[in-house]
Amino acid sequence: ILSPKSSQRGYPNRTPAIGDRILTGPQSFGRIITLPDTEIAMIQLDHVLALNGAMISSSSSVDHTQYVNMSSFEWDTSHEYWKPRNTSGDRITLQMTTPTPETPRPISTPKLPLTPPQPAPRTILPKTPELVEKGHVTPKLFDMHTIKPKETFIDAPQVTTPPLGSIINQESIRHSSEVPKSSPQPSFTNQDTIHFSREAQNSPR
Repeated sequence: ILSPKSSQRGYPNRTPAIGDRILTGPQSFGRIITLPDTEIAMIQLDHVLALNGAMISSSSSVDHTQYVNMSSFEWDTSHEYWKPRNTSGDRITLQMTTPTPETPRPISTPKLPLTPPQPAPRTILPKTPELVEKGHVTPKLFDMHTIKPKETFIDAPQVTTPPLGSIINQESIRHSSEVPKSSPQPSFTNQDTIHFSREAQNSPR
């Protein structure tokens, strides 16, 4: 962005013409000899600085011609020649200047409250036989534990032996209860004996 003073200077109101003087640098002065295009000019320098600092005349040499872009030059009304844009001074004290761009005022925008980022939607994949096989866990046949649990020991109950006499009494009582009662024997009464003796007497001899 150029300053208002530089934008109002000669180039917008003046077009380059053949024979106009042009300053391309300090002590580098020339003249426009042809205009092949509206913005391109062929210039011929009057003097060229040599390597040892001496001025070499270029009036009889064609090597001191060059093409320049006139959009990079502006017309200086006080000296009536073209000079590079953004420069100050004359043909000897010419130096570049840095234009100060016009900075626009910052526009204050209201700060919006920060919202937490929403999680991305989860895509549910259809269950395929491969996924089912991958998700199936095969139970282990043997589960190896490196750390064994502590074993708890329980004291066995103490059995007291009864005395020998009580054991014999208990065995005899149990044996008597297990023996079945014998069937009653037929008892012969006195009447049966008498009846038998009478039958013996009556029988023939």
